[in-house]
Amino acid sequence: MARISINFESEQLKRPINIEVIVPSDHMVLKDLPLPEYNKPFRTLYLLEGVTGNATGPINYSKIMPLAEDYNLAVVCVAGENKWWSEMTAMNENFAEMVTTDVVNFTRRVFNLSDKREDTYLGGFSMGGFGAFVNGFRHPELFSKLFSLDAALNKPAIIGSVNELSWDMYFRSHYEAMFNMKNIEDYAGSNNDYEYLAEKVSKETPELMPEIFMACGVEDGLIGGNRDLRDLLQKLGYTVTWLEVPGNHSWYAFDNGIEPAVRWLTDSKDTFVDNVPYYGSIAHIDGTNFAHWSTMYNVEAESK
Repeated sequence: MARISINFESEQLKRPINIEVIVPSDHMVLKDLPLPEYNKPFRTLYLLEGVTGNATGPINYSKIMPLAEDYNLAVVCVAGENKWWSEMTAMNENFAEMVTTDVVNFTRRVFNLSDKREDTYLGGFSMGGFGAFVNGFRHPELFSKLFSLDAALNKPAIIGSVNELSWDMYFRSHYEAMFNMKNIEDYAGSNNDYEYLAEKVSKETPELMPEIFMACGVEDGLIGGNRDLRDLLQKLGYTVTWLEVPGNHSWYAFDNGIEPAVRWLTDSKDTFVDNVPYYGSIAHIDGTNFAHWSTMYNVEAESK
């Protein structure tokens, strides 16, 4: 498993940004078990962080790395700097296109990532779940699957926001700046409204409707909004996989949702659980069951 921290220039933000990339390109495989298809471009999950988080959050606090290795899935972790993955054109910062243009194009150029829609996924936690839906529905030609874990689907809070301190860390003026609006009441039906965008895709390009996975902690105060969006998406004809997991708005709930989400993303294919040293029940310390390092990446290597 390779973890790469990268700093590169984002055209959309007019400055360098940091991303974390997980590439499962260095498995140690036990003898008599099949080798991964390393010459095949990786299926890729672009994973969006939540409020107050950064690109290292999912790697530091969750089990996404071993899951990426077990399911042969590349993962690109991106931070949204508390900006709700919005098109802040008034501030000359477009966090939406930073992901769907800058990050996707850069990582595809630099790494062995598939450029096929069926191999490209967008997901997120909390604010990242909001961003996954908004930007996934904006670009159904790019992402075949979308998923959210404890998504901050706070459309009512956004529309009803005021310029006073409340449970929400954002004032009305903050939302108006982020979403390029003079009046936040105009959010409904805008290019930032995940419900409107979901309906638009279902009507205009039904052949590109992405598959959806949603999970939320049963103790999370956001679960009501997640259930509401689930019901709307199903009514619009989307295929939705829904899961309620133990936990509140936390990394504990995230971990309870991320493993079934990764299994769903990959259709449980290309899994190497029990085929790496720290999981393998038949591994030996003396290495007698290990494949040879010098040949394990060669497609001509003996793998049967």
